[in-house]
Amino acid sequence: MVRPENLLIQKAELSQYTGTIQCINFIGDREVLTIRLKSGNSLMAYVDSGQNWSISEPVTVYPKQYHLFPCVENPN
Repeated sequence: MVRPENLLIQKAELSQYTGTIQCINFIGDREVLTIRLKSGNSLMAYVDSGQNWSISEPVTVYPKQYHLFPCVENPN
């Protein structure tokens, strides 16, 4: 699991992008970016306000921190 505030979003060249920005919502000191990945899935990322993002802009997405949960098989 990766929380939206633990994603690093960087502008990218079209040849090296992970996804494109689909929506930008301003929420005070942060903006919420909705990013459509190459796979077709979408994710949300929280970034500091004041950065110049554009709709349809190609970006790369990196996890700064993530959480792993153990897979427990059901004994029944």
